[in-house]
Amino acid sequence: MTLGRFTIDRDAARMGSVWVVRFGCFLTANGMTVILCSPVLAVTVLSRELFGLGNASGVPQVLSAAGNTAGMTATDFSRVIGCGYVPMLAGPALIGWLAEATSLHHALVVVL
Repeated sequence: MTLGRFTIDRDAARMGSVWVVRFGCFLTANGMTVILCSPVLAVTVLSRELFGLGNASGVPQVLSAAGNTAGMTATDFSRVIGCGYVPMLAGPALIGWLAEATSLHHALVVVL
């Protein structure tokens, strides 16, 4: 994730923010899928790195796009940030509740 944060601005300038966010979503989804499907520990650890690299691009690019939007007020920008915090705070509780009701594996499949 740290590597992604250090290189994301250069990649966004070269290929565009939309491409970077889409590719990040692709890496995140594929990393999570391999984590859930692979019984091999080494593959799971490498997929976790892929998952983190994909997640590294999303938040900075979305906040940058929101900040560069014409007519965006501070109130609007705080709403964008607030919408990002809701899943971050509610997600673990929801996953925990689903894992308690079914299993952790099934709860994480729902996230995909």
